[in-house]
Amino acid sequence: MRDFDKERTERHGERERALGDRDITFGGEVFRYESNVSYDVLRRLTSDVPLQGEAYITAIENSVLDLIEDEGDAHKRFLKLCKRKKDPVTFDDLQTLCTALVELAFSRPTEASLPSGDGRETTGTTSTEPTFSEPAVASVA
Repeated sequence: MRDFDKERTERHGERERALGDRDITFGGEVFRYESNVSYDVLRRLTSDVPLQGEAYITAIENSVLDLIEDEGDAHKRFLKLCKRKKDPVTFDDLQTLCTALVELAFSRPTEASLPSGDGRETTGTTSTEPTFSEPAVASVA
């Protein structure tokens, strides 16, 4: 029997290792972004439902919460940070953070390139080999 759970767990672990340090600083606080985000979060982020005002801001705030790990009190710290009066988090700050987290969460880590050959392999024709091609036919306009 094929164990998709085992494969899934291995794939998630590989992604987490490939991403390396996932800590970010925002508003003087340290948060860790999620390494494996549910596709349902992406569905909500790309919804065609137009939002305005408070609903729009709440959606962005909730998206950020979906994209950062809730280690200890991370979500509570983030929400408290967003409400502070001194050195406030602006709407632009929130949008910039959300956009960056989306890019981090849904990008694929760079994979190691395949090893190159010893340089002696050739592909195609070399410059000393004659090439034959059909002569170009002029079109009649």
